[in-house]
Amino acid sequence: MYGKTMKRSRKTILAIGILLAFVLAGLAVVVVVGPPGPHFVCHRLLDGALHQWMVETTNGVTYPNVDGSSSRSLKLVLPYLLQDTNALHDYMYVPGLRSDDPDNLILFYLREPSRRTWHGDTHWFSGPKRWVVLNPRMDSPDSDSGRAGGEVDEAISLTEFKDRLRATLDYLKQNDRPGWQAAEQEHMRFISSIQE
Repeated sequence: MYGKTMKRSRKTILAIGILLAFVLAGLAVVVVVGPPGPHFVCHRLLDGALHQWMVETTNGVTYPNVDGSSSRSLKLVLPYLLQDTNALHDYMYVPGLRSDDPDNLILFYLREPSRRTWHGDTHWFSGPKRWVVLNPRMDSPDSDSGRAGGEVDEAISLTEFKDRLRATLDYLKQNDRPGWQAAEQEHMRFISSIQE
């Protein structure tokens, strides 16, 4: 009888040990790799990098624009982020905007919706997925409330995201901003690729 109890105890301890190892491995992945979904950068840091770039290269109001290309324009800002060159790989950027353009337009957006709304958000496991965007004024309707330490982004529905991105592209076209055709083509292709 004593032998059977010992065997059961060893099996129970072994099962608990294996379960604990899986839990610790999963926790290590979340801590080291980060939460699932798109990679966020600090949007205040991004705002500072853009403004530093503008002060050094333009009149202080025009954001980077290399022929209307999102990726080529973003490469100009990367040295000011003091991060690796992949820091913005989950972001799309709409070239042609200025810092004094209306705040209902979209300057940046994440390539996929997220449950998180900023780089330090710990509530990634619950809540609806929304599209995280930054406007050209780099402010948020929620900024005054101290949400997320004053982050400058907005989390919006898919319908609002598509409407605002289309309105942004129309704004570039109406104001004949350099590279608007390439920007329109790139971002309309992105809108078309979204699976609802």
